[in-house]
Amino acid sequence: MAYNKVGETAHLKGNLKKAKAIMSYLGYTEEEFNIAGEDAYNYQGVGNPHNFAKIQPGENVLDLGSGLGIDSFIACHYATDKGQVTGLDISKSEVKHAEIRAAQRGLNAKFIVADMEAMPLPDGMIDVVISNGAFCLAPNKEKAFAEIFRVLKPGGRMAICTSTVKVDLDLGVHWPVCMRMFVHIE
Repeated sequence: MAYNKVGETAHLKGNLKKAKAIMSYLGYTEEEFNIAGEDAYNYQGVGNPHNFAKIQPGENVLDLGSGLGIDSFIACHYATDKGQVTGLDISKSEVKHAEIRAAQRGLNAKFIVADMEAMPLPDGMIDVVISNGAFCLAPNKEKAFAEIFRVLKPGGRMAICTSTVKVDLDLGVHWPVCMRMFVHIE
């Protein structure tokens, strides 16, 4: 799996200047970039779910497709030590990296290897679901949405940043799996 290769190289230092430019363009604040700190060079998203999630102190947050943990780390800041952040990803090496970094940072976050279409979480335990760039990879988005609804508390909310396509992809091209999974904007 390609994402396991990403996790295996996540310890290599990247370009924070480029990471800041990308994150700023996508709507991250200076404070959020500073919270990400040196981990920002591992940013993998397509937007900023925090602009819409409005995570509050004490909330239980689920980060679907948490990758290397950047949005989970930012969520920990908003949820504070009174809340809990759970990152869920299918890549074992990315989860391992995120676990190590969260422990080194002393954050109240846990990471699990799982599929967003079959989450090993109890019903109604999550206040806020965020996802940044991973939801487009869910083969059955209806099933993934049903799982999100199942784990959310009544009145819970979600903020999902995902890629979409405006036109149908050319059938004669062998598109990468992620492109074939994008939702049509309509």
